[in-house]
Amino acid sequence: MTSPGEASEKRFCTFFLGEECYGIDILTVREVNRQVQIMPARGAPPAVRGFMNLRGQIVTVIDPAVRLGYPSRELLKTSRLVILKTNADLARLGLANLATDDELAGLWIDRISDVITVAADQITQAPPDQSAKNDHLIAAVVQRNEQVIRLVDPSALLRHGASA
Repeated sequence: MTSPGEASEKRFCTFFLGEECYGIDILTVREVNRQVQIMPARGAPPAVRGFMNLRGQIVTVIDPAVRLGYPSRELLKTSRLVILKTNADLARLGLANLATDDELAGLWIDRISDVITVAADQITQAPPDQSAKNDHLIAAVVQRNEQVIRLVDPSALLRHGASA
């Protein structure tokens, strides 16, 4: 049985791109992987870092920083891949209201942070991007203490990953 407060809470996996904190709905995350051995994808758009083999499955690796307008970054000791569930995985779990992509994909991040629980009333609409290029990538924001956490829309990041 859930308490009334639990129904109005969401959990997010938070991570850093440079010094900025981002979050993604924890229900869309399959795993966080330390392996960042990425095979280059020649001729791919800049946001596609390449591919990796995850226990026999090919994963497309997307660089969300490039999608968000940052320059390409170097691999760090703290770099990780946030492997996302596919749309089929989400549907099997009864989470069809969430969307990622039909293919297995991972987000290449600088460092992983915490899983946070946020009350629904703490999630606010994201302010518009000054360039208006990335408004569709940031679904909302959460203010926690002095930190603003930008909540990304995984389907938008992945859907446009091949064209950015």
